[in-house]
Amino acid sequence: MAREIGLSVIDCARVGTAISELAHNILAHAGEGTITFVLVSQGGRRGLQICATDSGPGIANVCTALQDGFTTAKSLGIGLGVVKRMMDDFSIRSHPGWGTVTTAVKWDH
Repeated sequence: MAREIGLSVIDCARVGTAISELAHNILAHAGEGTITFVLVSQGGRRGLQICATDSGPGIANVCTALQDGFTTAKSLGIGLGVVKRMMDDFSIRSHPGWGTVTTAVKWDH
């Protein structure tokens, strides 16, 4: 889908890395969830939106979770920060006991 909207090879790799990190987080913290992909447009630009949703324990402090090195799963603790840096738009909603929804978009340039 990323190539379909004209993303460069490098941006396609960024999208793939973001998907991998989000999938890893779902498996490590919630056990299961969904990742959806949607082609979007805005102001003449096209983009690929990735939405990762789970019903896991949620994130108590999103700002802390975005800091490189912070981990609750004995990992490197860089996943969410990597997704935020590699994608053009990034948002995360999470509440303890409710789950997490992370949305990221990579736009064509």
